[in-house]
Amino acid sequence: MHVIRNTEEIRKFIGEKKTAVALGAFDGLHIGHYKVIRTAVESGLTPVVFTFRDNPAEYLTGTCCYLTTVEERMRILESWGVEYVIMPDFAQVAEWPAERFANLLRCGLNARNTYCFRRTPRIQYIRHMKSHSVIWNPYIRHKPASGS
Repeated sequence: MHVIRNTEEIRKFIGEKKTAVALGAFDGLHIGHYKVIRTAVESGLTPVVFTFRDNPAEYLTGTCCYLTTVEERMRILESWGVEYVIMPDFAQVAEWPAERFANLLRCGLNARNTYCFRRTPRIQYIRHMKSHSVIWNPYIRHKPASGS
């Protein structure tokens, strides 16, 4: 499994591979996360997890409780069949407009599918990209997002 910590290095590792990206904080890995990630692994595309070295909650609120260490997460993700983990600092991408993040998925990661555990405004934007599918976690109920 390859761990990429700088978003500028993604193309060097991913190249032209078409990917399925599981997107989330993944501060602890539980059965819901497993099902989302497993869907990406079983998609027939190159399975990628896009997460963060630090928890977004810590960046946004100043407090956070980690459920697993980074080392534990990497070991678990590899055992689940993930080939690449994109793991920048949250601060590196927090201020990006949704369009830049969408371009990273579409062009940098060559993503064909993005699997998410939760809906966020940024993901709502990505959902409207052409030649790309966003699949919410089919194992939990979601309230319809405004405007969808």
